[in-house]
Amino acid sequence: MVVPVSALAVAKRHLGWVLAAGALALSACGGSSTPSMLTQSDIPSYLDVKVDDKSAFQPSEVQTAPCKGANGVVFDGSWRHLKPGPSYIPTVTSIAISCSSVSQAQRFFVARKIGGKGYPGAGTVGHSVPGIGDEAWFIDDGSNAYLRDYSLVWRQNDRVSSVAVEARGSEKRITPALVELLARRVAARS
Repeated sequence: MVVPVSALAVAKRHLGWVLAAGALALSACGGSSTPSMLTQSDIPSYLDVKVDDKSAFQPSEVQTAPCKGANGVVFDGSWRHLKPGPSYIPTVTSIAISCSSVSQAQRFFVARKIGGKGYPGAGTVGHSVPGIGDEAWFIDDGSNAYLRDYSLVWRQNDRVSSVAVEARGSEKRITPALVELLARRVAARS
Protein backbone atom coordinates (compact mmCIF):
# COMPACT_ATOMS: atom_id res chain seq x y z
CA MET A 1 0.00 0.00 0.00
CA VAL A 2 1.44 3.39 -0.96
CA VAL A 3 0.67 6.12 1.54
CA PRO A 4 0.83 9.68 0.20
CA VAL A 5 3.40 11.99 1.71
CA SER A 6 0.75 13.49 3.99
CA ALA A 7 0.74 10.19 5.88
CA LEU A 8 4.43 10.09 6.69
CA ALA A 9 4.45 11.41 10.25
CA VAL A 10 7.15 9.04 11.34
CA ALA A 11 9.32 9.80 8.32
CA LYS A 12 9.85 13.33 9.57
CA ARG A 13 11.42 11.93 12.71
CA HIS A 14 13.52 9.31 10.93
CA LEU A 15 14.99 11.25 8.10
CA GLY A 16 14.53 14.73 9.45
CA TRP A 17 13.03 16.12 6.31
CA VAL A 18 13.55 19.72 7.33
CA LEU A 19 10.48 21.88 7.89
CA ALA A 20 9.86 24.12 4.95
CA ALA A 21 9.89 27.82 5.64
CA GLY A 22 6.87 28.34 3.43
CA ALA A 23 4.29 26.17 1.81
CA LEU A 24 5.79 23.49 -0.38
CA ALA A 25 3.91 22.24 -3.40
CA LEU A 26 4.33 18.49 -3.54
CA SER A 27 3.35 17.89 -7.15
CA ALA A 28 4.62 15.21 -9.45
CA CYS A 29 8.06 16.00 -10.73
CA GLY A 30 7.89 14.45 -14.14
CA GLY A 31 10.72 12.00 -13.54
CA SER A 32 11.13 8.90 -15.66
CA SER A 33 9.11 6.58 -13.41
CA THR A 34 7.73 6.15 -9.93
CA PRO A 35 10.40 4.70 -7.65
CA SER A 36 9.63 1.58 -5.65
CA MET A 37 9.07 1.45 -1.89
CA LEU A 38 8.98 -1.28 0.73
CA THR A 39 5.97 -3.59 0.82
CA GLN A 40 4.72 -5.70 3.71
CA SER A 41 6.30 -8.79 2.14
CA ASP A 42 9.73 -7.09 2.27
CA ILE A 43 9.58 -6.71 6.06
CA PRO A 44 10.87 -9.64 8.15
CA SER A 45 8.01 -11.02 10.27
CA TYR A 46 10.12 -10.89 13.46
CA LEU A 47 9.88 -7.08 13.39
CA ASP A 48 6.12 -7.41 14.02
CA VAL A 49 5.26 -4.21 12.13
CA LYS A 50 2.43 -3.43 9.71
CA VAL A 51 1.57 -0.55 7.40
CA ASP A 52 0.37 2.42 9.42
CA ASP A 53 -1.93 4.40 7.16
CA LYS A 54 -3.15 6.58 10.04
CA SER A 55 0.11 8.41 10.79
CA ALA A 56 -0.17 11.82 9.20
CA PHE A 57 1.18 15.35 9.12
CA GLN A 58 0.84 18.22 6.69
CA PRO A 59 2.61 18.07 3.30
CA SER A 60 4.26 21.43 4.03
CA GLU A 61 6.35 19.66 6.71
CA VAL A 62 8.30 17.71 4.11
CA GLN A 63 11.02 19.47 2.20
CA THR A 64 12.16 17.60 -0.86
CA ALA A 65 13.97 20.49 -2.59
CA PRO A 66 15.19 20.59 -5.28
CA CYS A 67 12.66 17.85 -6.14
CA LYS A 68 8.95 18.42 -5.65
CA GLY A 69 7.27 15.11 -4.98
CA ALA A 70 7.39 12.24 -2.53
CA ASN A 71 5.61 9.00 -1.75
CA GLY A 72 6.17 6.91 1.28
CA VAL A 73 5.03 4.16 3.54
CA VAL A 74 5.42 3.68 7.30
CA PHE A 75 5.39 0.31 9.07
CA ASP A 76 5.05 0.32 12.84
CA GLY A 77 3.44 -1.35 15.81
CA SER A 78 0.56 1.10 16.28
CA TRP A 79 -1.88 -1.79 15.78
CA ARG A 80 -0.41 -3.56 18.85
CA HIS A 81 -2.50 -1.59 21.34
CA LEU A 82 -5.10 -4.29 20.69
CA LYS A 83 -2.74 -7.10 21.78
CA PRO A 84 -1.21 -7.89 25.17
CA GLY A 85 2.54 -7.49 25.60
CA PRO A 86 5.08 -4.78 24.82
CA SER A 87 3.81 -1.97 22.65
CA TYR A 88 7.12 -0.48 21.52
CA ILE A 89 7.89 -1.96 18.14
CA PRO A 90 10.43 -0.69 15.56
CA THR A 91 9.35 1.86 12.97
CA VAL A 92 10.32 1.28 9.35
CA THR A 93 9.96 4.08 6.79
CA SER A 94 10.36 3.91 3.03
CA ILE A 95 10.36 7.10 0.95
CA ALA A 96 10.64 7.50 -2.81
CA ILE A 97 11.13 10.73 -4.73
CA SER A 98 11.10 11.22 -8.48
CA CYS A 99 12.96 14.30 -9.71
CA SER A 100 12.69 16.02 -13.08
CA SER A 101 16.37 15.44 -13.88
CA VAL A 102 19.41 13.43 -12.87
CA SER A 103 21.14 16.61 -11.68
CA GLN A 104 18.20 17.42 -9.37
CA ALA A 105 18.33 13.88 -7.98
CA GLN A 106 22.09 14.20 -7.45
CA ARG A 107 21.64 17.46 -5.49
CA PHE A 108 18.91 15.91 -3.35
CA PHE A 109 21.00 12.79 -2.72
CA VAL A 110 24.01 14.85 -1.62
CA ALA A 111 21.80 16.83 0.80
CA ARG A 112 20.52 13.58 2.37
CA LYS A 113 23.88 11.87 2.63
CA ILE A 114 25.46 14.47 4.91
CA GLY A 115 23.05 13.34 7.62
CA GLY A 116 19.64 11.78 7.88
CA LYS A 117 18.36 15.10 9.15
CA GLY A 118 19.75 16.97 6.15
CA TYR A 119 22.68 18.28 8.16
CA PRO A 120 25.58 16.59 9.98
CA GLY A 121 24.17 16.01 13.46
CA ALA A 122 26.31 15.10 16.45
CA GLY A 123 27.20 11.43 16.32
CA THR A 124 26.05 10.99 12.72
CA VAL A 125 28.33 8.74 10.73
CA GLY A 126 27.96 7.31 7.25
CA HIS A 127 29.64 5.43 4.48
CA SER A 128 29.17 4.51 0.83
CA VAL A 129 27.32 1.28 0.01
CA PRO A 130 28.27 -0.39 -3.28
CA GLY A 131 25.78 -2.20 -5.51
CA ILE A 132 22.64 -0.18 -4.77
CA GLY A 133 21.55 2.22 -7.50
CA ASP A 134 24.02 4.64 -9.04
CA GLU A 135 25.18 5.73 -5.59
CA ALA A 136 24.12 4.84 -2.05
CA TRP A 137 24.94 6.08 1.43
CA PHE A 138 24.33 4.44 4.83
CA ILE A 139 23.65 6.79 7.76
CA ASP A 140 23.88 5.97 11.46
CA ASP A 141 22.09 8.91 13.11
CA GLY A 142 23.83 8.55 16.43
CA SER A 143 22.64 5.14 17.58
CA ASN A 144 23.33 4.55 21.27
CA ALA A 145 22.01 2.72 24.35
CA TYR A 146 18.64 4.50 24.03
CA LEU A 147 17.99 4.55 20.30
CA ARG A 148 18.97 2.76 17.12
CA ASP A 149 18.35 4.96 14.07
CA TYR A 150 19.73 3.80 10.75
CA SER A 151 18.89 4.85 7.21
CA LEU A 152 20.13 4.16 3.72
CA VAL A 153 19.52 6.59 0.88
CA TRP A 154 20.30 5.86 -2.76
CA ARG A 155 19.97 7.44 -6.17
CA GLN A 156 19.05 5.64 -9.38
CA ASN A 157 19.03 8.00 -12.36
CA ASP A 158 16.46 10.73 -11.53
CA ARG A 159 15.00 8.93 -8.50
CA VAL A 160 16.04 9.01 -4.85
CA SER A 161 14.81 6.44 -2.36
CA SER A 162 15.47 5.74 1.28
CA VAL A 163 14.75 3.18 3.96
CA ALA A 164 15.01 4.01 7.66
CA VAL A 165 14.58 1.88 10.77
CA GLU A 166 14.30 3.24 14.29
CA ALA A 167 13.93 1.29 17.55
CA ARG A 168 14.95 1.26 21.19
CA GLY A 169 18.67 0.96 21.77
CA SER A 170 18.12 -2.43 23.38
CA GLU A 171 16.55 -3.81 20.18
CA LYS A 172 19.52 -5.85 18.94
CA ARG A 173 17.68 -7.08 15.82
CA ILE A 174 17.88 -3.59 14.33
CA THR A 175 21.24 -3.51 12.58
CA PRO A 176 22.90 -1.82 9.63
CA ALA A 177 22.69 -5.18 7.82
CA LEU A 178 18.88 -5.20 8.20
CA VAL A 179 18.58 -1.70 6.73
CA GLU A 180 20.85 -2.64 3.83
CA LEU A 181 18.81 -5.80 3.18
CA LEU A 182 15.56 -3.79 3.06
CA ALA A 183 17.11 -1.19 0.76
CA ARG A 184 18.41 -3.87 -1.59
CA ARG A 185 14.91 -5.39 -1.79
CA VAL A 186 13.47 -2.05 -2.86
CA ALA A 187 16.34 -1.23 -5.23
CA ALA A 188 15.96 -4.59 -6.98
CA ARG A 189 12.47 -3.50 -8.12
CA SER A 190 13.54 -0.04 -9.29
